[in-house]
Amino acid sequence: MLLLGNLVSLAGSLLMVSIGFIRDKKRILMVQCLQFALLAAANLLLGAYAGAVSNAVGIARNLAFFRVEATTPLKVFFVVLQLAITLANGVPAPIEFFPILATVVYTCALDMKNIFRFKGVLIFCQALWLVYDLVHRNYAAFVFDILTISSNVYSIVMLKRTGKPAEPQ
Repeated sequence: MLLLGNLVSLAGSLLMVSIGFIRDKKRILMVQCLQFALLAAANLLLGAYAGAVSNAVGIARNLAFFRVEATTPLKVFFVVLQLAITLANGVPAPIEFFPILATVVYTCALDMKNIFRFKGVLIFCQALWLVYDLVHRNYAAFVFDILTISSNVYSIVMLKRTGKPAEPQ
């Protein structure tokens, strides 16, 4: 299962890295849906159930936010949904809260207009996943977590170099 989980994770991770080079939030969310599906499957294969739940809820959240505005009540709904599903089997180990925290932070930032701050949130959330993936021996995702963080940092530098405004005009 370790090898199969890491192969599925590799496919999802390749999509994850590509997100760092995407500058449009709608496209980021679209690619993330496919990425989340692959990573959820990999997490299930590796026994990382909180990660699988986080990815599944992430798909539902992204699809909902394509159709409607990311209001605070909807954000709260998705955060509570993830917590409820994760805690349904009892209180997990502390490391299992990393994907929950990453999802909560990311969900709260979804309507953020400042692209530099949004990319900063992506970097923080990916750092939480980096630790989680290492603990669950998701080596493919771990390597690509590093690459995703790097690509987002690169994207921020390039956006600043080109003088792109932080907020959409």
